[in-house]
Amino acid sequence: MPSWNLLDFTGLHAPAGARAPWDQVSVIRSRRPAVCAVQEVLGPPATAADRLAELADACGMRCELDPHRRGNPASGHPVGMAGPVALGVADTLCNTGLMWDPEQIEFQEGTFDSIGRARGGFWHALAMAEFLTTTGMRLRVGSWLANPCLPHSVGTVEEALAPRG
Repeated sequence: MPSWNLLDFTGLHAPAGARAPWDQVSVIRSRRPAVCAVQEVLGPPATAADRLAELADACGMRCELDPHRRGNPASGHPVGMAGPVALGVADTLCNTGLMWDPEQIEFQEGTFDSIGRARGGFWHALAMAEFLTTTGMRLRVGSWLANPCLPHSVGTVEEALAPRG
C-alpha cells in the first residue's frame, strides 16, 4: 500500500508556477494499488473533500464513504461534491485521506474514523477505515503524518489502528 505526501495539494489544476501532481497520478494509475494513503490535502473540509475526490477519480480510485449519499452532510464526515469522503480533518487545514480501487478491495461501511490533531497528537490528522480483500482478509488501514516534535504520537497511531473487539 503506497503512502503519498502530496505536499500542499490544492487540486489537479495547479496555478502557474505551482507543482502539478500529474506525474504522481501517472505512477499511482500504473501501479494500481488496492489502497493509497494520502497526506497534505489542503483546505477547509468541503474544499479538501472535493480535492480528494478529484484526485481519486484521476487515479482511477474511489474515496466516497457512501456513493448513495452524495451531498448528504448528515453522515458527520466532510462532504464535497462527491458526498462524504474518507478525509481525516485537521485543524491546520492540512488533511489526510484514503483512496481505494473497488475492483481489488471493498470499503466496509461504518468503519471510517477521523482523529484530529488535538485528539490524537498528530501533525495533521489520522484517516482510517477497514477494507475486505478479494480473498476475504479484513484490513484496517490508516493515513497519517507523525508530529516530529512529539515522538509519542507513534504510540497513539498504534492504539488507534489496533484491532477492535
